[in-house]
Amino acid sequence: MMMEATGKLKKLSYPDAYLVGHVDFMGIELIIDPRAYVPNPETESLCTSAIKYLDGSLLPEGQKRRIVDVGTGCGNIAIILSKNFPDSEIIAVDIVKSTLQLAMENAVKHGCGNINFWPADNLVTSISGGFSPHLVVANLPYGSGGYILGSTSIAELSHMPQIAIFTEGLLDAYEELIKQIIEKNWETVLMFETGLVPKNIVEKIIPTGFKWEYHPYPGYSVTEVWFKSKK
Repeated sequence: MMMEATGKLKKLSYPDAYLVGHVDFMGIELIIDPRAYVPNPETESLCTSAIKYLDGSLLPEGQKRRIVDVGTGCGNIAIILSKNFPDSEIIAVDIVKSTLQLAMENAVKHGCGNINFWPADNLVTSISGGFSPHLVVANLPYGSGGYILGSTSIAELSHMPQIAIFTEGLLDAYEELIKQIIEKNWETVLMFETGLVPKNIVEKIIPTGFKWEYHPYPGYSVTEVWFKSKK
């Protein structure tokens, strides 16, 4: 009887998206299963911010927008940007090969031929020096029990890939990404999800002298950092 009750509780906490095998994100249907974290609806604000920035960016005639999506998961952000900017060049990276395979399946489903999927042992270190993006967008693990987005429960998170949710240090992954962008000497903008993490904590990982902005939304936030190359 106890085992039966435990099984029912597990089913109750199992993400609905995994049960049906798909999730809606910004009006498109994505394949989803336990290979990847289920995209939060709050993350649509990150995509909207990225689209607004790219729409307002003036590029030399004939130059394509270049985008890097770090921690692509099921590919939701890369695919939305691909559909909005079909002439862009996008590199989507993830540390888990099975997750990257799911992202590729979603890209094929939506006909996104301008996305290159790269396995990444350490964020953007594997991206060749010749590719300098106009925008880096990232949705990396920053979770702790106190900063879980409102659309997801702790019980549901227990069924998702833990590597996509929790880190030892709250914003360690983003701090490392910032260091790598500086080392690569990219002149770019980094736009990343900071969720419920307050501005005063985010500020601690921003290098001194860098222009940055914290954009609060109801139950969510997005942070932008500007990088200038050293010629």
